[in-house]
Amino acid sequence: MSITELGSIGEFVSGLAVLITLIYLAVQVRQTRKVVMAQAYHSRSEALQDLSMRVAESESLSQIQAKLWNHGWPDDTSAFHELSETQQEQYRAYATAHMHRMSNLIHQYHQGLLTEEYYDRGIRGTIVMWTKVWEGADVRIATTATLREVHREALRLKEDSTP
Repeated sequence: MSITELGSIGEFVSGLAVLITLIYLAVQVRQTRKVVMAQAYHSRSEALQDLSMRVAESESLSQIQAKLWNHGWPDDTSAFHELSETQQEQYRAYATAHMHRMSNLIHQYHQGLLTEEYYDRGIRGTIVMWTKVWEGADVRIATTATLREVHREALRLKEDSTP
């Protein structure tokens, strides 16, 4: 075998090695994406579960929420203003936690960790509903860019739903 033939075989083998490496990397990227998506799902589920359990485990927060929802909250905000200052602050902190959760979800969506369908069917409706809560509870929009984005998205959705 001549040097030229050996060189050709070497090029073929190195090309094949590059192809195998690229296939391997593609498989690894796909598996890593699945793991990241699973972690993001777990994080979303855990955050919602944590907020729900805080209400379930707190007698005072459960009473506040029951009183508000039984009086037409969030469409009717009069019940919120009948709460004591302490109760208002407690519920405002709970509503702010939900705002942070929405911020996280919007960030995950922009990072490609949520599908368009999940965003359209889950997040948008939640933002619309929670915007009423945030406004009714006088939750101040935080200074972080992502929370301002939640507010902008809420305003946009509100405008889209206005006839």
